[in-house]
Amino acid sequence: MDGAARAMTHLVFVAPLPPPMHGAARSSANVLRRLEAQGVGHAIVAIRTSGGGLDARSPRYHLNRATGYLKAAAALLHGRKHPQRACYLCAAAGYGILYDTLLVGLARLLGTRLFLHHRSFRYIDRPSRLMRLESWLGGTRMTHVFLCETQARMFCTRYPSAQKQLVVSNAFYNPPAQAPENRMPHTPLRIGLLSNLCHEKGLDDFLDVLEKGRAQGLALHGILAGPPFYPQVRKTIEDALREMPECLEWRGAVDGQEKEDFFSDIDVFLFPTRYADEAQPIVVFEALSRGIPVIAFNRGCIPSDVDESCGLVVSGGDDFAHHALPLLARMMETPDIWKGLSQAGITRMASAHEGAQDQFAELANAILFPS
Repeated sequence: MDGAARAMTHLVFVAPLPPPMHGAARSSANVLRRLEAQGVGHAIVAIRTSGGGLDARSPRYHLNRATGYLKAAAALLHGRKHPQRACYLCAAAGYGILYDTLLVGLARLLGTRLFLHHRSFRYIDRPSRLMRLESWLGGTRMTHVFLCETQARMFCTRYPSAQKQLVVSNAFYNPPAQAPENRMPHTPLRIGLLSNLCHEKGLDDFLDVLEKGRAQGLALHGILAGPPFYPQVRKTIEDALREMPECLEWRGAVDGQEKEDFFSDIDVFLFPTRYADEAQPIVVFEALSRGIPVIAFNRGCIPSDVDESCGLVVSGGDDFAHHALPLLARMMETPDIWKGLSQAGITRMASAHEGAQDQFAELANAILFPS
């Protein structure tokens, strides 16, 4: 076997690839696409472990996930004789860690290098015995990949067996957008929320800001985008539309040009997320890179990505509207405040994107071209 052949890696890529489309699926798809582009000639086997958009309580959901992990195990066994073999695993949360732990155990038995990409804070905020076991099983053969330094520090404090780490920000596949020159905020000021709409993702707090702002006489217009995450959420949205028809609109699921139109039409992006798995939401990067200030709860890596130069981070236990409304009022009274936040966000995201390219290059080299 010549040197070029020895350099090829057999990679089993295990992640919740779309469909359905959500943050982890979108991020994983981007990582896979970049690895495939840089790993021409390498054997990359992609295994989807999502539940197919079904209710997590559904037997078919677990059947779909179990089937994905069985395929991943088969792929690991198939490549066991390859001299360079690796497994990339997007870390699950909750009881999904059990699937990961079994796969990590098999990979260790086979001597396969492991890369565990963490996209949740659930098991960081609250300790998990399964995650402790998974990290211990991975040992020195497993590199933990984090989204920000804060996540890395918190995880390694809770799980000291994590000895090898890399940080790769989600900013790596979010290039700076072309923000319109001389853009100024609308009147009324337009606030927006884009997500899989539900209480956990901030729908109730967004509506609260709009209702309290209207009661205070603030000229606000709310724009919601995204599908209802639960069937009952649709009623919440429809009730709010009936109560505030003149200052609220809902655009449903958006993508492509419709998504660009959403960002073009809003002045401030609100993201009062309480979602337990929230880590480093791409939508925050998308807003900031387009010159849209962000006001968000301090979940996950958000405090690392948003500061007072480009928006506001609110402590998770506080009244979101109480903190958001004074800043919104100042933006309306003094548009130059909005302009300063807007420009700072663009600059911050351009720098983050540039730095993340080097971070991802280090990850790709570690996976595909081990020393």
